[in-house]
Amino acid sequence: MTAASRGAITGYGGQLAHFSPLTRDRERELALRWRQDRDAAAADELVKAHLRYVVASALKFRRYGIPLDELIAEGSFGVVHALGKFDPDRGTRFVTYAAYWIRAYILNYVLRSWSLVGSGAGALRSKNFFRLRRERARVFNLFTDESLAQEELARRLEVPVNQLAAMLERLDTRDVSLDSQLFDGSNSRLLDTLVSDAADQEVSLADDEARLGRAEAVRSAIVKLDARERFIVESRMMADRDDELSLAEIGRRLGVSRERARQLEARAKGKLRALLGRDLPEKDDASTADLDTEALSREALSREALSREALSREALSREALSREALSREALSHENVPGGSRADNDAPSGRRDPVSVTRRCA
Repeated sequence: MTAASRGAITGYGGQLAHFSPLTRDRERELALRWRQDRDAAAADELVKAHLRYVVASALKFRRYGIPLDELIAEGSFGVVHALGKFDPDRGTRFVTYAAYWIRAYILNYVLRSWSLVGSGAGALRSKNFFRLRRERARVFNLFTDESLAQEELARRLEVPVNQLAAMLERLDTRDVSLDSQLFDGSNSRLLDTLVSDAADQEVSLADDEARLGRAEAVRSAIVKLDARERFIVESRMMADRDDELSLAEIGRRLGVSRERARQLEARAKGKLRALLGRDLPEKDDASTADLDTEALSREALSREALSREALSREALSREALSREALSREALSHENVPGGSRADNDAPSGRRDPVSVTRRCA
């Protein structure tokens, strides 16, 4: 108990000294006034006169490691509860009846405060809890060997030895608040002594600097793209999943086909990859400098697949162009007039009959 708690308890005891004990007749009179007329003043006087017995009962349970002021508060609830059930016509003094409820409230609070992780409170657990403490103190005073003492304690409690070990472990284990002081008068808490699993300040600072560097590199790279590429990057690569636009929607907004929008997206990705690979800050950490082999192999395979796809598309485009050129040539031959085609096809040694007749004349 700290000095502040002892001072508070002393002051509380001084206040209780002003309430004198009640005689049997006065006690009966106050109890009848409360029972019949619900006189709050009578109930207040009756309760205050018996609070000194609450302090006496709470002092008996100090060894359980619970603050005395909390035990007194629980005992006061027992007095109030007893007042609601007290019958003055039975001839029993109120202090005799209220003592059972004071003790019951204090015992129940001791059980509930012993551990937050427990099997609840009740008559059976209360009996086993206090009997185990009492019998263990007696048995361990008789035996010096711990194993023999546990066997004797298990025999007295009529439980197996392994079950007794579990009961003793639960009895000896107490919850410790992380906000509790390391010692009386200390400003340090138990929480301050725990080691955090989070990264230290240097690692966090390095991660923040790397993240800011990547963000700045991305902003600088996007500025170097043209308007259409920037729109595609912002609408697909940098947009949220709900706001991401499809290639068809981008094509409609830019006035191009879906295939052309895909080509613009691929070109923008290529430019960003080249710009970011050049502008990203170098990593000083040797552990992060080595790239993962699996990631490199996947990237190489993806690049190879893209190059093959580009070559196949280029070959198809060339073949389509050659076919288009051949079809255009065929159409031009078909559209030439008959006379002109005859003159062009005539042999160079054949003379025109009209020119020969003019010369003879």
